[in-house]
Amino acid sequence: MSFFRHKSRKKEQIRKQFEDALAALNQNEALKKECAKKLNEINQETKEDAHHVMATFPKSEYWRFFIDGILQKEDGWIGFDKREPGYLTPLLTQLESLFIDEKFQNEKLTPLFIKQLHKNAITDVEKTNYDLPSYDDDLEEIKNSPEEFRHGKFVHFNLNESSASLAGIQEVLHRIETQTTVAHANRLSINITGSINNQTIDIMISNAEELKNAKKHCTNNNISLDAFICNQIKNIRSHGYKILIRSSFDTKFLDAVDRVEKNVEKLTNYAIEIYEDLLEKNKNNKLEKIVLTTTLIHFLEQLHPFIDANCRTLCMLLFYHQLMRHNFIPPMQADPNRFNCHTPLELMKYAIDEMPLTLKATQGKKEFYDVTTEQLINKNPESASLLGDFAPSRSDEKIQESQKMKPK
Repeated sequence: MSFFRHKSRKKEQIRKQFEDALAALNQNEALKKECAKKLNEINQETKEDAHHVMATFPKSEYWRFFIDGILQKEDGWIGFDKREPGYLTPLLTQLESLFIDEKFQNEKLTPLFIKQLHKNAITDVEKTNYDLPSYDDDLEEIKNSPEEFRHGKFVHFNLNESSASLAGIQEVLHRIETQTTVAHANRLSINITGSINNQTIDIMISNAEELKNAKKHCTNNNISLDAFICNQIKNIRSHGYKILIRSSFDTKFLDAVDRVEKNVEKLTNYAIEIYEDLLEKNKNNKLEKIVLTTTLIHFLEQLHPFIDANCRTLCMLLFYHQLMRHNFIPPMQADPNRFNCHTPLELMKYAIDEMPLTLKATQGKKEFYDVTTEQLINKNPESASLLGDFAPSRSDEKIQESQKMKPK
């Protein structure tokens, strides 16, 4: 098969993911009506001007866009900084640019822009995967740079009860069942370590035959495979089960002699081209714009183009950037890792449900996810230093009238 036919098949498969998401939206009239109503109410409050609203967002609450809402009450940003010292500072700086810098707001979406976001997101952050050696299957060391897409043939990410849904798992299984070498340069697989009828199992599903065998194994034990995976995920903490998705290239089938990094860039570029094309065709449809955006981020997150910090780059910074591009305020997310294994339609609903939290912060509300910034600082006064110029004492001064003034 020719190179151009390979390229066409890959683009067709990526386009199908976007079109399937749009079709799912249009087939679910109840959800579409519910979300359209909520989004309309939000837009009325923002007066259709997300940039003006976010320019007034209190800086002392910026951190909430980068810490999972479900974890905020526990210790806020402190745990994240302990694991990766310096985690928050570059993210807060990028967010400030997004909210007030018109040039940054209008940056064109390209693979280069995504790589720049990634580099900025981990500037001066310690203990990332870039500080550790990486090796390929032949135990040859791989040199990775924050300015580049991954060079390794595969990466993987764990799932948990919050980051995966039954529908998301079904979507991944369907992709495994239908993916072909030509159309899927990057292939998904799922690894399940768990227990059936008190027997420990370790299953890797990477193709249709393995999926068929896994389904048969579960059927023999009176359970469906997707329900079994969901159940294992729910019991991870109590039983130590492990579920992970692997995103990998088979180097025998890469285009010509291109390296993995070049192929990651090609797939990213294909996804962007399709996204932009469908945005133009749906430019007057607000819900469709959000679904296309969640589909893009979902695709990139499962591609996992970097060896670390994919979530903060894609599911946070890029997601917020694109939403504001479409004149939507970004949500305070309960769990950005939901992009790992939830469907684009579910992700659209989460975003719309969580946008009002952002709006309430601009209206003076202080408590979100059952905790205020002040409570966290009172609990651990030293933690304020981690916020730097975005700490309450420094950032909650009255916003200048020039910032409040609506642009012409």
